[in-house]
Amino acid sequence: MKGRLDGLVTSKVVGTRAPIDFGVEIQPIGELLYAEDIAMAIRKEDTKLLEEVNKALKSIIEDGTYEEISNKWFGMNILEK
Repeated sequence: MKGRLDGLVTSKVVGTRAPIDFGVEIQPIGELLYAEDIAMAIRKEDTKLLEEVNKALKSIIEDGTYEEISNKWFGMNILEK
């Protein structure tokens, strides 16, 4: 059928990985509809744990380790929007 357009709406990571992981022929177009922040849950009373986790995350982001791990497992830096 001429002029037919197939499309889907999915997350950035799924949409980027789908051609690699599943062999589907899709590509991103336009701007993101929305972005979600990545987070982890820590109980409010665990302030020392929160401090240590934030310190560790800051360290691996600054030295490039986070991006390296992200690229290995997702094929992109998931911190970039």
